[in-house]
Amino acid sequence: MMVNILKEQFFYSEEEEQDLLLQIMGGIMEGERGEIPQKTFSLPRELLIRQALQDFFIHNVTFTFESFLQFRLKEYQERLRYYAELAIDEYKLEQDYQILIHQLRQAANERQLSTGDVYVMHLNKNKFVLYDHNSRYVPERECAALAEAFLSEQESLYIDSTIIAPLLSLSPAAIHLYSDQHDHDFVYTIQNIFQEKVMLYEKNEFPFDQKQNIT
Repeated sequence: MMVNILKEQFFYSEEEEQDLLLQIMGGIMEGERGEIPQKTFSLPRELLIRQALQDFFIHNVTFTFESFLQFRLKEYQERLRYYAELAIDEYKLEQDYQILIHQLRQAANERQLSTGDVYVMHLNKNKFVLYDHNSRYVPERECAALAEAFLSEQESLYIDSTIIAPLLSLSPAAIHLYSDQHDHDFVYTIQNIFQEKVMLYEKNEFPFDQKQNIT
């Protein structure tokens, strides 16, 4: 049913794309993609099927499997279509993300190394602080200037200006990243852009005194 919906209603005919979309749909339906906003339904999918079957059994009605799928499972198929729409939106977002990462990776690789190692501390949520190759804390105003310098060269790119753009501007030899949330979006993105230049640690391994940090 899901393949037919993708093929007939959304025109995804390539098997590779269908497989990727089915994986996303499966994750959404099984509750594994909690980051995707979605409606809450009063009846689970399984109950929709059970109720449709019970009508036949109670009234002892003769039916074909094809008619059962087409008519009695209409609400169930509408539910699948809803999940397909969510999966397609997520798929397109992931495609856009991969294109952006490729562009940023290319921009990073084209820049000459301007500094040695830098150190990034993930304080909380989306708050990161930066230390340069001399172990000096880089205040927010300097990070903003670094971000502006990079973004003025790459006007077509829309990226975070608090930590990712400053790192791209600095073009460091290596990035020592300290976080207790290794699956955080920014941590993941920094690793994706700078790849082998990134070394990931726990926060308690941070080597510098943080008293000068802005909290």
